[in-house]
Amino acid sequence: MIERGARMVQNAEPTKEGFNSIVNDLVQNGMGDGIATFYFEYVVNKNSPEDFRYARATMDQKTLDSFCARVEKSFSKANIEGKAFEQFDVLKSKKDTFFWASKHQLSNAGEIIDKLESQEFSPEEDLSVLGRLEKVKGCFLKFCFSNKKPYYVFVKTETFNAFKKRNIAIGFLANIDNDSVKRIDDSHTQFGIGSQISFIYHDGYFYINSASDFERMLFLTEEYAKSAQAKTSLLVERLQEVLPNVGELSKSFEASKGSTALSRMMMKVDVAALEEKFSPQQIDDTFQEISNIIQEPEFTKSLDGLCVDSSNHTILYSENSRFAYVSLLADSPAMTLLLGKKFLD
Repeated sequence: MIERGARMVQNAEPTKEGFNSIVNDLVQNGMGDGIATFYFEYVVNKNSPEDFRYARATMDQKTLDSFCARVEKSFSKANIEGKAFEQFDVLKSKKDTFFWASKHQLSNAGEIIDKLESQEFSPEEDLSVLGRLEKVKGCFLKFCFSNKKPYYVFVKTETFNAFKKRNIAIGFLANIDNDSVKRIDDSHTQFGIGSQISFIYHDGYFYINSASDFERMLFLTEEYAKSAQAKTSLLVERLQEVLPNVGELSKSFEASKGSTALSRMMMKVDVAALEEKFSPQQIDDTFQEISNIIQEPEFTKSLDGLCVDSSNHTILYSENSRFAYVSLLADSPAMTLLLGKKFLD
């Protein structure tokens, strides 16, 4: 499940001021000797935290300087002040927004950080385990200053050919030696790092520049699908009388068109709240509300294909209406506060 059980006590939610302070620490202190360690993240078998491995590399000063410059560029004070700063949401990805997330908000993310912070953390020292980089998910630098909890700075990596194909503005190209990362020559595997930092982790929170990199490097899409399957099983167990064909959703979370989007939408489904709404005490009122919603002109097209039987208290869907079905279960019909415009969130 996405929520990691009972949450541990956290400090107040992150602020832009605190975000700026983290960036300033990295920029001002990150270039010192022995401050930072470079790690590659790679997968040995399948995309899961259990099969995630790390390889440590030494690096030259130019590589370290380049990373620190990227931190300053990606998270400049003007950039932070000029953008929104919101909690990470699986259904939102905005170019004009930095996101934050608690370590305990997402299971896979928390599991990976636990591994990095563990006393048993033991990365590979021989970079030959990376092969030709096909299994590399990205890399990160761990910065350790005196009297400060570590800072982890994550960035996506690409092979040299992938950068050429995508015409990305390359931050720098480098070589991988047996145990080091250094500037380019022609006798080693080459990789590229773009001009932007993907995200930072420090003291219980992620500060996210690229939601897609955040999800890719921490296996979150795999987590969404797993959680969607678990919630579907729970709906079958507890509400199948009201939702007779809800179990058919399981097929939709496999590798098929729209599966990732549907898994994300399932993250908004609150099974306990639905149990309450469909309880004997509330079920008549709930079906009256649903009937009113699907008759609204603003929702009629979006929720087309649902079969709502208020007499027998059942909701059925077809393959073509599965997105409308999950939208309804996730309580997506909404209305703007100022103008009262109705929309499917």
